[in-house]
Amino acid sequence: MPNKPTDKLTFVEWLAGNEYQGDIKRAKRAIKNVVDYLVDNGAHDGDCPKQIHTCILCFLEQWLSEYHNYFKQK
Repeated sequence: MPNKPTDKLTFVEWLAGNEYQGDIKRAKRAIKNVVDYLVDNGAHDGDCPKQIHTCILCFLEQWLSEYHNYFKQK
């Protein structure tokens, strides 16, 4: 979580830092893979796709929740 609003991270940066040891390329590739999976297999219904190691949409929801809570406190 950033210390102040100017420290905001993009979702790709946040995902890279939390799941991919800071590797932006791996985070972007993971997002692309999930989007491709969702396009091929239908919309995300709240259940994580079991074929994918991590659910990018669930991470996106977590990231948005963290930022919502952060700015709500300010």
